[in-house]
Amino acid sequence: MIFSEQTKALIFGFIQGVSEFLPISSSGHLVLLRSVFNIPSFDLLFILILHLGTLAAILSYYRKELLEMFKHFFAQPLNVSSQGRLIYLLAWATLPGVLGALFLLPLVKKSLFQIHWTGWGFILTATCLFFTRQRLKKTSREKQNTSPLSAAETWEQFSFTTAFLIGLAQVCAFFPGMSRSGWTIATALFLGQSQNKAVCFSFLLAIPAILGGVLFELLNEPIQKGTSFFNLGLAFLSSWFFGYLALKWLIRSLQSSYFPFFAFYLWPMGIFIILFLKDI
Repeated sequence: MIFSEQTKALIFGFIQGVSEFLPISSSGHLVLLRSVFNIPSFDLLFILILHLGTLAAILSYYRKELLEMFKHFFAQPLNVSSQGRLIYLLAWATLPGVLGALFLLPLVKKSLFQIHWTGWGFILTATCLFFTRQRLKKTSREKQNTSPLSAAETWEQFSFTTAFLIGLAQVCAFFPGMSRSGWTIATALFLGQSQNKAVCFSFLLAIPAILGGVLFELLNEPIQKGTSFFNLGLAFLSSWFFGYLALKWLIRSLQSSYFPFFAFYLWPMGIFIILFLKDI
């Protein structure tokens, strides 16, 4: 089946937006699409635009939390408490990712061309998600405010050790098939955080992760002008729109304790990839 470039931009934007926020691995699905469409490599600019679309979804969804966080921080920059504390927590959680990027880059690049890595990543992520069910059963008995503002109500009980461990979990997402949102949210839940705090911290942590990844690629890879600005715009809007919807859906899945059931999508996908697909 032959798709137009505009259709491909919309499809890839949809896949990036949905898989970035749902715990099913955006990098794993992009590698899978490369295999299905027989694409040797993606245009770097196109990939950056897809990631900026998901970044825009986070910024638009958590705009009130971000404004509140920076307001408290600039009012008392040395006061490590309440919303102002959140900036320090996010900075500390970002540190493992920076170190991971320095030491794991060759291995990560190799994994992007060996699709069986994606299959095993899907299986490991599915198993991690499945084991969150007991924690969600416990927290579902507690009263949960469905407003996204409630997630940033106070961060005084959120320790720097918890933040660092969540940052370590984010390093797993360097490899295709290992969902960034899945591993960071699951780790936060295992460490005793509520659903709202877990998802809010996970996606605010994605902001420096995405910006750092975009900057790193710009500094290390040449941009090839092969995609039209119109197609890039379609990809950006598609990634933003579907990412925003997926983010809202993920929060509802956590509040309804459906989060572990994404495992039943990832397990068969991983097995299928390992058994039937070849390396790119």
